[in-house]
Amino acid sequence: MTVFKTILKIAKRDWITILVYFIVFACFGSLSARGNAQKENETYQDEKMDVAVIDRSNSTISRGLVKSLQKTDRIVTPNTEDLTELNDDVRFDIYDYVLILPKDFEEKVMAGETDAAEYISGGESICGHLMSEKIRLYLQDVVLYLNSGDSKEEAVAGAEDAMLASSHVKSEILSQVKTGQSTFLAGIFRFSSYALLMLLIEVVGTILGNIRHSDVRRRIAVSGASFRQRNLSLYGAVLVVSVFMTGLLIAFVLIASVGDSDYGKIPYYILNEIAIMVCGIGIATMISSITTDSSLISMIANTVVLSMSFLCGVFVPMEVMSSKVLMVSHFLPLYWFSRAIQYINDHSVKAVMGPAFCSYLGIQVLFGIGFFMIGLIIFKKKELYAV
Repeated sequence: MTVFKTILKIAKRDWITILVYFIVFACFGSLSARGNAQKENETYQDEKMDVAVIDRSNSTISRGLVKSLQKTDRIVTPNTEDLTELNDDVRFDIYDYVLILPKDFEEKVMAGETDAAEYISGGESICGHLMSEKIRLYLQDVVLYLNSGDSKEEAVAGAEDAMLASSHVKSEILSQVKTGQSTFLAGIFRFSSYALLMLLIEVVGTILGNIRHSDVRRRIAVSGASFRQRNLSLYGAVLVVSVFMTGLLIAFVLIASVGDSDYGKIPYYILNEIAIMVCGIGIATMISSITTDSSLISMIANTVVLSMSFLCGVFVPMEVMSSKVLMVSHFLPLYWFSRAIQYINDHSVKAVMGPAFCSYLGIQVLFGIGFFMIGLIIFKKKELYAV
């Protein structure tokens, strides 16, 4: 019991560290998760262009075309008709597109020509190509209506309706699996791994480092507790502190995500959080076995956790990372944490629990056990050689 209380007293000294990382997680984690969450399946939105129009025809069809474009884009009248100056205006992004309707524009359209208009666009610009295609389709519709016996006014009205209908584009993901669609819960739990690992390594590492100080070890040795009792109390207290810090982060997520559509997936996210907690305890044990200097432990923690966060999809999406980087990240525990987060995010509540998800959890726990055993071996070696 003496050892247990000693550990808790040491942990209490680091309350400022716990508070700082909790605030970082609560503020930046929430903002990052909210910003990256895609609550809707819409992936395309029609973009308005700045189109300079020179209408030398001033005919029914030319006026109808300009009127139709005004409903889908921003139409302006240029200050000059000099082609060189207009070309420079497009190059310097003053206009996205320059449309020139010649005097014989209507006659050419009525003769069946769909390329009767002239234009200036920015080289191989996709927007310019889309605008040219929009105008070509409009004129094609006008020709079809005229060939069907409609008047010019009716043909212009019909082509305008077709243009407006085609401008309202909506793209939806129809798959039952929301692949690539990151929710708030996925984002905030992904960010939590950074805060949790930093807390565990700094706090638990400091605790284990202080226990190794000669004066603390002598006081514990004369407490009357057996070797087994001392170790059970030591790692029991470490576990209590770790669970407290993990629970603190999870409690914030539970409050912040009330009403979220994926709230039913929280138990799986918590299981994943527990797995990375085990891994964090293992890393803290290994680092504290190397040094007892709290400043050095903090420096190592920042280096290790930040590097893993960037390499394993916590700060940078895996989709934009190269295959070589991902190959290296397979050997880091945070990679499997991120994979589990994405797996939970992409599957329904009933479909999460399975061999794949369990393997992600198991790999994280194995990493933790491995780091823990390495730390114990170093501890024993140092005691053996009185280092």
